[in-house]
Amino acid sequence: MKQRSTDLLSTYLRYQGSPFSDPGFSILTLEYENVPMAAITYQEWRALTNVQRLEKNYEAYATFSEFFQVVRDDQLDINPNEKELLDMLTKTQLHIQGLLNNLTSIMSALGAPPPTAKDLLTLDITKAGFFEKKIRGYVVCQRYTEWLVRTEQDLTFLHSNFPNLRFVDK
Repeated sequence: MKQRSTDLLSTYLRYQGSPFSDPGFSILTLEYENVPMAAITYQEWRALTNVQRLEKNYEAYATFSEFFQVVRDDQLDINPNEKELLDMLTKTQLHIQGLLNNLTSIMSALGAPPPTAKDLLTLDITKAGFFEKKIRGYVVCQRYTEWLVRTEQDLTFLHSNFPNLRFVDK
């Protein structure tokens, strides 16, 4: 999934035009309201219980699922004929759903219910102009890539505590 997310980010940037498609474009500090950030301190991460760790992942990917629908809708407006990008966004949503299902199964195996997903997006999100839509898509793709790295760390840590759990990467 990490490689697919990196490919998605590259493809996304390529179709947005300058400055996004310029060689070396990157603004790692850029944020967008309600897009989950993976970065936490080591002490915070280490203090999380197994269930809290899974809940954080679940909440992040439930939010990404919504945001990727918005990004896809944005790209239908901005780049309606770019099938490669639109297909990648659709497949990413499907991969996120698979990951959410896997997280739900793991939480169930640990005796914990999945958290209730929070609906953070309002209809106001559709009022963005083209440039804001491009920025939003970039931030969503970038943060998603970062979350996949954190999820891998979280699942590796969880696996060390529960070696009989098996994880599926679809």
